Amino acid sequence: MNGDAGVVTLAVGQAGVQGAAALFQALAAETAVRSASGGDRLTAGAERFFYLASTGGGRARPTARAVLVDLEPKAVNAAQHSALAGSGGAWQFSRVAALTRAPGAANNWAAGALVHAPTVRDGVLGMLRRQAERCDRLAGVLVMQSAAGGTGSGLGSALTEALRDEMPAAPLLHHCIWPYECGEVAVAPYNCVLSLAALAEHSSGVMLTPNDELASACTQQLGVQRPGMEDLNAVAAHQLAALLLPSTRQQAPSAQLRSTTSGGGGGRGAAARGRGRGRPAWDAAPAAEHEPSRQAAPAGAWDGSFGGGSRWSDDEAPQRGGGSSSAGGPLDVFADVCVRLCATPGHRLLSLRTGPLLPPSQFDFTPFNWPVVLRDLRHAQLHSRGVQGGAASAPPAGAAGGRQPACSGGVSRRAGLGGGSGSGSGSTRGSNKALANLLIVRGDGSRTADASCFADPALYSSRGGGSLAVAASEQRLGGQQMLATALSNDQAAAAPVGRMLDRASLLFDARCYMHHYERHGLSCTDFHEALEAVEGVVERYRDL
Repeated sequence: MNGDAGVVTLAVGQAGVQGAAALFQALAAETAVRSASGGDRLTAGAERFFYLASTGGGRARPTARAVLVDLEPKAVNAAQHSALAGSGGAWQFSRVAALTRAPGAANNWAAGALVHAPTVRDGVLGMLRRQAERCDRLAGVLVMQSAAGGTGSGLGSALTEALRDEMPAAPLLHHCIWPYECGEVAVAPYNCVLSLAALAEHSSGVMLTPNDELASACTQQLGVQRPGMEDLNAVAAHQLAALLLPSTRQQAPSAQLRSTTSGGGGGRGAAARGRGRGRPAWDAAPAAEHEPSRQAAPAGAWDGSFGGGSRWSDDEAPQRGGGSSSAGGPLDVFADVCVRLCATPGHRLLSLRTGPLLPPSQFDFTPFNWPVVLRDLRHAQLHSRGVQGGAASAPPAGAAGGRQPACSGGVSRRAGLGGGSGSGSGSTRGSNKALANLLIVRGDGSRTADASCFADPALYSSRGGGSLAVAASEQRLGGQQMLATALSNDQAAAAPVGRMLDRASLLFDARCYMHHYERHGLSCTDFHEALEAVEGVVERYRDL
């Protein structure tokens, strides 16, 4: 390495492994991997995500700084094969930085966290330690997992706790896939609540990415009427690449806000933070109900990619010593999450938005200009949408207000905590409040783009919010002339969390499926503590 700060990725479970495969494919396409000067040398932008490893006597090959973990080998084997086949041998996943073990966790958080985690913990930590030692400096660890399954949620939660013990100073940024609102697994509400309660204590920040938003982005923006998992993973990878690729800090306009003392969310949530296992009860608050898209779906069908990739200049790659906090220095996303975005205790839920999202076939026929791009992304944030132009679908019928889950009997004792009109969320419909924003603009003229619309006080909570950082890169992402990305600590993720919390509460009140968890050592007391912890999360974001 040339002093570049490395990012190590831990992918857990099928969703995490498949997401990592799509992400590294996108990163490899954008960074060119090998230096144009030839020889065994990586480009400065690629060194953050890849290193050179011998391939058994042949030429050293760029290898992802990643550890793949799944209890069943199918997803890991497919990711390793697709990396070589899909890139023409340009890069690979390490065969010795992967762990599989049968049987799986059977969509059971307790099986993943309490049964399988102790058997794989030391092996995974050893792999992560070796990956970190290959970096001149560790920028942070990106953990990719799902919230609803057994391996991703349960094993991912346990490995996160072990990783925090192993690397107490390292920033941990989670990319967590949230299940469809219509329901994929009957016990998904349990798994989601248990995951969030566990990640709350150990993660530096958690990006919740709902499958509904990804699917809506495919159908409404990319013209894919029946999107598959590859399509959803490609959109998520596009968003992450837009966040993680090199960029340079710009002078950010200041948001003129009335800063008041944060009240922290009282009531039962506040009391819950003092009970149980001492988890800092986490935070997500009800957000405004999603608006339908104002933009028609493109006519041309999407081919599943975002263009042929761009080539990143070395001066935008993070240099030794990390990103500078002043304008002109390279951006360090992981440091920004810890220092700026999630500086307020108890608020660590993050929303990731990009826009405009277009198929490459429409790039040359779309009139781009920065005022419109940034205005529309700001509008998407105000109305709680993940991808500009309607990537987030409206909550399903019955989800707003009372949000009765598909479980017979009972009324939620947490009614009113979710998003939507009439939820009592503390913000009007269409008004999503943020504590902090990180805005990254990429493409033609990005360094002169006026980001003052993101300093609008309407975007921020009066309870101490208003922090804004801006970074730019003149390099196009996927060949697109202009692209804006916003990573926000805001209320947007709280609406699905609140609805899932209500469903989990009803299931728990009726003791549905509890025996599946109790047989693996999880007690009713553990469930109660997790529910109370996540309720505290929702209440504190609601109070923004």
